[in-house]
Formats: sequence, C-alpha cells, structure tokens
Amino acid sequence: LLVLSSAVPVNVIVSIPVNNVISASISPAFTTSLPSLTGKATKMNNLFEGCSNLETLEIGSSLKTIGIGAFDGCSHLQAIHIKDLKSWCEIQPESNISNSHKLYLNEDELIDVMIPEGVTKVPYHAFSGCDSLRSIVVPNTVTNMDCGAFNGCSCLTNVVVPFVGCYPDGREWAEWYGDSKELSFGAIFCGDRYASEMTMASCVPASLKHVSVTNDEEIPAGAFRWCNGIESVTIRADAIGKGAFYPCLGLKSISICGSATNIKESAFMGCEGMTRIDIPSSVIVIGDSAFGSCYGVEELTIGDGVANIGGCAFAYNTHLKS
Repeated sequence: LLVLSSAVPVNVIVSIPVNNVISASISPAFTTSLPSLTGKATKMNNLFEGCSNLETLEIGSSLKTIGIGAFDGCSHLQAIHIKDLKSWCEIQPESNISNSHKLYLNEDELIDVMIPEGVTKVPYHAFSGCDSLRSIVVPNTVTNMDCGAFNGCSCLTNVVVPFVGCYPDGREWAEWYGDSKELSFGAIFCGDRYASEMTMASCVPASLKHVSVTNDEEIPAGAFRWCNGIESVTIRADAIGKGAFYPCLGLKSISICGSATNIKESAFMGCEGMTRIDIPSSVIVIGDSAFGSCYGVEELTIGDGVANIGGCAFAYNTHLKS
C-alpha cells in the first residue's frame, strides 16, 4: 500500500519500488498535481508509470490535476475510490487513468450516476472506462462534455444529457466550416475526436436504449445518424435539426416536449421502427420528408399549432391507419 500525503517527503516516495505497489491512496492532504511526463523536472515525475501490479487507487477530494502519462502502464488497475463526485469531475486531466475500471464513491460502487448540480464540465477521465455504469444523468449546469467522456461505458442503458454532442455553443461555426463531428451524439462515447461520424456512432454502447435531452436549443443536424440501437428518445429542444435521426432503424418511440417549434427536413426520415408519432402544439413547421419512410407508423397526431407542413413530410408511411 502506498499512501501519498503532505507529510511524506518526496525523496521517501521515490525511494519506494512503486512497480510492486498493489494499492495506492492519495489523501485529502495531498493537494499537489499528480506527476506529468512533460512537466518541470521533479522527483515525483513518473511516480505511477509502469505500476503494472497496481489494482486499487483511492483519490482524495483535494487533487487538482492528473498529469500526462501519470498512470501509463497501470494495466491492472481495477478500482478507483473517490470521496466526492463534484470534486472528481473538477480535476483537470492531462491523461486518462484507466481504460477499464470500476468507480466507487465512499465505498459504494457507482452503477447509476447523478452528476451534482453546479458541475460545468464532464472531463474524459471522470467516467471513461467505467464498464459497470448503467445510467448517467448530466445536469443542465454542464456546458461541456469532453470527447470520449463516457468512452468504454459499455453497459449503459439510460443517458440523460442537457444537450447533444460535446458543447452547445458555437455550433453554427462548426457546421459552417464542416467541423461538426463533435456535435454528434456518439462523440461523448468515442475516444478519438478525429474519428468519422460513423465511427463515433459505432462507439455508442449497444446496451444503450433510452436517451433524454433536457435543455438543448437545437438537436444538431445528423446528431443521431447511424445510432441504430437506441429505442426511445425524449427531446426538450427548440428545434430538431436536418436529418438528426436519419436513419435510426431501431428507434421505436419519440417524445417531443412542448418547447419545440421546428422539426426540420428529414429529421426522422427512415425511422421505420416507430409505430406512433405525436407532434405537440408548440411545433409550427414540419420540414420536407421530416417523417418520410417511417414504414411502421400506424398512428399520427398533429398538434393544432402546425402552420407549415413540407413536401413529402409523411411520404411512404404505408402502414398509417389514423
């Protein structure tokens, strides 16, 4: 067991054969950054590098930074214990800790996570590799989720996010310059920010069935493209972008909350698994082919606020009965 605290001299720490360490604890009194491979020369550099036997890590609530390569080679790290979820999300990461581990909060394994109100960012170290998580709720105070923030969370079944993609601001700029991959839903599950949109979609866990978007201005164009495993989506947004769900073949139900005014062109085109569509009265415009080729739809309800229905908006819905 290796315990780091402010009372332990650095020269004592580096004299320990850390490659034999099985368990490490970073106490609340230890407020410095973890070592960085590229930082200033210090005897603490590379402290955990190559600790291939390290299985358990306990991190106090005062830690501020995880340095580049701080845990390189810790291939057997299985459990990370934290004291406070908000402090954990506020650590500034320069590298990831582990590609696959379980996360414990005050000794309880985290299965269903509710990130506390007040957190503004979900960094990629916080939950990446947590393969036992089943659900995550991200509060509306969050304004940024790192690319790959939930990479490796392979057992997720339910996700609640305030917006789609990594950030809600600057989307028009990103789309204008053709740099909109981080606006796709799959971006928060993909560890490679330069991957194609199709690759990002393939990183969405196959177990994920239910998604709620709670506070978005607009679901970005093509945001859920190729996310074929998702079965239900609840949307609270002012608009649903062009081709946002085209084609989500596994999508069975959608719930569009009362704030939406515009369902844009081809938004749900090809979602052939849906059997019912309810368009709320807040919607004013339904774009061209917005619900085209939704072959499974049998029942359609259109709110009385709709003033403009585009061409072929419901074309080829061959099973529509009422």
